[in-house]
Parts: sequence; structure tokens; C-alpha cells
Amino acid sequence: MWAREARLPPPSPRRPPLLKTAGARTANERRSSSTCCTAPSKARDGASSPRRLPVRSSICWASGHCLRVRPLPSRCPDQPPTFTTRRRKGASLLSNSASPRLLAISDIHGHEDGLLQLLDAAGYKAGKDRLVLLGDYVNEEPNSWDTLRTIKRLADQGAVALPGNTDLTVANLGEAPTHLVPLLGWLKSLPPYWIADGYLFVHAGIRPGIPLDRQPLRDLTEIREAFWKEKVEVPYTVVFGHTPTYKLGAEIGRIWCGDGRIGIDTGAKHGQRLTLLDVGERLSYSCSTSPLNLYRDIRTDSVYNFER
Repeated sequence: MWAREARLPPPSPRRPPLLKTAGARTANERRSSSTCCTAPSKARDGASSPRRLPVRSSICWASGHCLRVRPLPSRCPDQPPTFTTRRRKGASLLSNSASPRLLAISDIHGHEDGLLQLLDAAGYKAGKDRLVLLGDYVNEEPNSWDTLRTIKRLADQGAVALPGNTDLTVANLGEAPTHLVPLLGWLKSLPPYWIADGYLFVHAGIRPGIPLDRQPLRDLTEIREAFWKEKVEVPYTVVFGHTPTYKLGAEIGRIWCGDGRIGIDTGAKHGQRLTLLDVGERLSYSCSTSPLNLYRDIRTDSVYNFER
């Protein structure tokens, strides 16, 4: 058999090489001799002079920066654009700032060291976190009155201190060491309640059916069953102490949550536990106040049955 002859396409005519004339430059030579931020333009006398390209600005709202972009000439396509950064006036580097924590503790009853240990366990930062002290800082025995100096120091650093019934009793005694006499007058000047983030903080509770601004101080610092056994119609969740939570039906040493009410007196006076509540995170930090295990057994618990 005859082999079929392979037919190849006819060869293309060779193009003559280009001659490099005087004054002609290659693309690489032209690129290396040019600058990235200027382009030639004719001046009034006809000579070429560098001309700066226009600058475009845009705002990065995530960082608050003004980005100034100077585009490159078309003959420099392989080089990236250059950026200059300028802070926009009044802009913050943080797009979202976390709100400060809200902490509350009540019925310390002279357990100053326990209070400080719980604040340390919670990572409390004065001036950044909000701390509400709900009263009954001392007992009627003078050996607990030095706790008032720590309470006053926390208040000077930004904490909110409210009076308890025991504090007012001690303040009205008129008998105290010389260095504590100014603190007794300070106790009488404390606000009876405090409102923040939809919560009403008070030592004992409020009497149902009476407007908040007309509540007697005695009820705010001493009320019991008339508050937590009756329905309270206020536009807040009431955080209170005064009545130990085991008397409200809670497990010993635990926070009690009811209908729009949160009890945080976990029986420190009775040798049970002292508790610091992180309201926003629904966490409680507590330590034992039993003489056999004093300020030990620090634990962190989640409070699940919160109601708003």
C-alpha cells in the first residue's frame, strides 16, 4: 500500500527584523525611566514637564480612615497603586465598643475579705465596670464597722452604694470610733435605690401599689413578705437583698429568681455564702462564709432562670 503523503501547511514568510533607530527605546526601557506618580505634559513654552495625576479619596468606615489613592499611569500596569492613610477627624479605631458590665452584691455583713476576693475573681475594674452595693455592709457589732472604709473607697472609685437597714441603724447610734464618724453621716446621704439597664436595685424591695418616688425609706430597706409574696407592677426587674434566698425557697447559697424579681442575699450573715452577681452575663461568683471554710470554695455558677 502506498503511504498517504502528509500535507503540511506552507511556511509563513519571515518578517524582516525591526531596525532600532536612534532615539527609539524598548518598552522595558520606557517603563524603567518613567515614574509612577507623574506623567509628561507640555508646559506653556512647549517643553515637557512632570504633571501630578489627580488624587481620589474614599473613607473606610470600618476603621475611620481616609484612603487617598493616586492612580498610576497606564504605562505602569505591573506596579500596584500607593496609599497614604489619614485619620478622619473624630473617628475611632474601634467600630463597636462593648458596654460596661453590671455587677451587684448585697448583705456583706462585715465580710470585707470575701467581698474583695469575689471582685478579684470576677475581674472587676473600677471605672470600667459598674458595681452596685445593695447595703447591709456591717453588723451592729463594732468589729465589723471597718468594712465601711472599703465600701467608701469603692464608691469613690465609681461604685453605687445604697443603704441597708443595718447601716442606717448603725448610723443613728451616734457611737463610733473617731475615724468612722464621717462615714456614718455618709451612710445617711446614700440614695435609696438605683436604676440601670431596666433593673431596679434596692436593699429590701418596694411596696406594691405605691409610686416609686413616694416609697418610704423604711419600706425600701426593711420590707419582706409584702414585697416578694405580692405581684409588683413596675417596668423594671427588681434586684434586692435583705431576705436570705433560702427563705424564698431557693437552694442554700443560691440566687433566687421570681416574677420580675432577683434575690441575691445568699445568707452570708448566717454562715452560708456571699454572692456577687454579673447581671448582664447571668453569672454568680460566691464564696463560703462558714467559719470552717471561710472565704474558700470560690465558685462561678450560671443563673439560668433569669426573667426580664
